[in-house]
Amino acid sequence: MQTVYASSRRIIASFLIVALLVFVALRFIQGLDVAAFVVAGAAVLSVILLAAVIGTSRPRLGLDTLAFLLSGIAVAVASGASAVGFLVYLPPLVVAIAFATAALVLRTEAGAVVTKDRL
Repeated sequence: MQTVYASSRRIIASFLIVALLVFVALRFIQGLDVAAFVVAGAAVLSVILLAAVIGTSRPRLGLDTLAFLLSGIAVAVASGASAVGFLVYLPPLVVAIAFATAALVLRTEAGAVVTKDRL
């Protein structure tokens, strides 16, 4: 699991950035209101963290967990503020939560190895 995660996390992060930018554009096409700016704000925070994930060569599991979890939240915010059907937002939401879970599991495994060596 660690090899698959490490080899695909940067690719998935770049796809999530593109998806978030498309969702922001879809929301701004519907109108300039408070919901559009909330979606844009959530997406900007998520894009900054995902860009940090892309910029690092090796997995930093705390940053990766936070970036993928926040991108899942940003997709959910965009879904809630949009009139487009939920199925458009479902694949990026599932991928973001899956990669956040994988990063969390790998971080927990690394912590367990350190604790095991201490005993």
